[in-house]
Amino acid sequence: MLKKIFQRDIPKHALKIINRSCQKRRLTSQTRRHPAFERSPVYFKEEEVILNKLIPQIREDVIDESLVYYNNMQKLRRHFENLFTHQVENLKSKYMPSAAITINFYKHFKKDYTEEELMKVGILGWCFKLQDISLIMVDDIMDESEFRYNKPVWYREVGVKQAIIDSLIFEHCSSYLLLKYFSDLKYFPQIQKELLQNIATANSSQILELDDFPLEDYEKYENLVKSYPFFVHSVTSVMYMVGVDDPHLHSIAKKMCMDISIFG
Repeated sequence: MLKKIFQRDIPKHALKIINRSCQKRRLTSQTRRHPAFERSPVYFKEEEVILNKLIPQIREDVIDESLVYYNNMQKLRRHFENLFTHQVENLKSKYMPSAAITINFYKHFKKDYTEEELMKVGILGWCFKLQDISLIMVDDIMDESEFRYNKPVWYREVGVKQAIIDSLIFEHCSSYLLLKYFSDLKYFPQIQKELLQNIATANSSQILELDDFPLEDYEKYENLVKSYPFFVHSVTSVMYMVGVDDPHLHSIAKKMCMDISIFG
């Protein structure tokens, strides 16, 4: 996308916008923080264990739901199983930030959590990750990418048409999981809206990439495309799960997530 922008002349006011974004990064990386604000790195070891433990369960859930009218068609089942193996089971933990962050934030919001609760939040994390996979497949087609996660992108393996269908499969699998495990929650509609907002924001950014857009909008685009789809909805959905529904607090949380994502 950036290549498209920079292939044309850039007015001075637009360069100032881009430069201001770069200055923010430099200031953040160079400013020495007060010792009181120093903290050790966050490791997601427990989150990784939970997510990996859930894979067989969500695999069966989404395949069975997807093939409810095609139970006897082994060719379709093999396709789903192969798709899940390539896109989910072989996925390294460092490529699952939205899922791991979901569990980690729940642990911070609710100190007296149980193992059962963490497993359920892990399923919510997989709802987000399956949606991410769907968005990434389309993004790779849009960008004509060659590699993702250090391996060839999916559409170059199976073709564009099949990759588009597979991306839709992961999108509906995410919805199946959400309905099965969270439809009884008080704030289910709000959590569902967070997922819809996530994919709507990502799709809107793809529209911007199809055509040139005013460079005055570059900074806003940059902030949104980095905070969605991999961060904001994980935090806000967990807030609903622990009963935090104050619109003002959610607004603050989203603003903080977007600010953090600028430096991602």
